[in-house]
Amino acid sequence: MPKSEVRRFDRKKKQHIMVPCPAVVSVYNSHMGNVDLLDSNIGRHHIKVRSKRWYMRLFFHLVDTIVINAWILYRRMLKETDRTDPSMTQKMFRTILAETLCRIGPELKERGRPSTSDPIETKRIKHKGYSLPRKDVRLDPFNHWPIWNAKRTTWKHPNCKGYTYVMCEKCKVNLYLNKDKNCFRSFHN
Repeated sequence: MPKSEVRRFDRKKKQHIMVPCPAVVSVYNSHMGNVDLLDSNIGRHHIKVRSKRWYMRLFFHLVDTIVINAWILYRRMLKETDRTDPSMTQKMFRTILAETLCRIGPELKERGRPSTSDPIETKRIKHKGYSLPRKDVRLDPFNHWPIWNAKRTTWKHPNCKGYTYVMCEKCKVNLYLNKDKNCFRSFHN
């Protein structure tokens, strides 16, 4: 193991003397200040999420370390370009970083059902093989005749739930049609 000599103060002799020191200790001592500085910076403004799962604590500690390193690199870049910004504290850097990360990426859609002018176009089809006709075909006023379907199937109109034997001849869509409820008319209007 390589050794080097370091200068230390001896209390008995009241003078500095040279003492042998392993190289590992020299490397540790040279980088120890940076580790302490990192811990100090993380301690000032860390992500305050409590969790009993050890891996979540490790994850948030790594995120804190990444943010501190980014802040240090930002300050170093400003110093090299002679554009010092003394007002950019770590807390401000974290705030700006969080706002920037929230703005990028796909725009968040509002929760709930999508609002469109035509709710029939957005109805989800549960079964494969069924599809709604195009809007221009569905709304044209020609040759939409109710026919009897031998197989009882689910309705395809929104706000209607159940089964029916009636089908539109042109659209090939199952719709409810009787004296009490007429989904056939509202689907084509």
